[in-house]
Amino acid sequence: MSEPNVPRKCPVDVAFKSQSGTAVALVCGSWNCPTCSKLLAREWARIAKYGVDHIGETAWFWTLTMSRKVKTREKAFEIMPTLWNSLRMAVQRASGLWLYIAFVEGQPHRAYMPHFHVLGSVPSWRDFAEIAVAAGFGYQAKEKPITSDGAAGYVSKYASKQGWDAPRGFRRVRASRKWPRPPDEPKDKYLVRSNSETLYGFLERVANTTHRDVGELYEDYRLTIGDPIDAAEWMQTNKIDNQLDEL
Repeated sequence: MSEPNVPRKCPVDVAFKSQSGTAVALVCGSWNCPTCSKLLAREWARIAKYGVDHIGETAWFWTLTMSRKVKTREKAFEIMPTLWNSLRMAVQRASGLWLYIAFVEGQPHRAYMPHFHVLGSVPSWRDFAEIAVAAGFGYQAKEKPITSDGAAGYVSKYASKQGWDAPRGFRRVRASRKWPRPPDEPKDKYLVRSNSETLYGFLERVANTTHRDVGELYEDYRLTIGDPIDAAEWMQTNKIDNQLDEL
């Protein structure tokens, strides 16, 4: 399978924590990136578990597939937003407030045809397959109750299995506004390189702030971003460049 939307480089850069000087990878954040898709799936799994723990009732896990009339992934991605909106409005008309997280997975046995998995706060009010078909999905529709641990496991397992040909900008995850979210964790401030700053100049600024050695900072940078140039060689080259700049 081709990979047209895979980012060319990830991490895209490296930042340093302002207090400790610890290197932090600045990732691209794309679902099409093999690294970031796992990070995003892990974060959504955390959100899913927290939400199921806090909605105060049993959560329900729905699987919604494409109709057999849909023959290509391109067509599926084109119509999925419309089908989802039809289902969402039907559930809200029947049940009132509906808390949900919905995410897309590619079905391996159907050439990675996309389909929905949904975590929601209400059960179906009639035969679930009939609800799915009425919204435009296929008859292969399943519903079952789920625990918070089960929800986290499903999201972590499936959210990153989406295939490489999802259109750029396609919403891989949809969540209701009132789905409970875990509180933000306190984070150290990051030192980030500006567009006009050379790498050496940036690391000198980090060294002055964190009181770490520039050579050690570069070694951390190199290991984090995957740069093959040896730290000693890099330091020597930059010292020569700086001397030339001063002439």
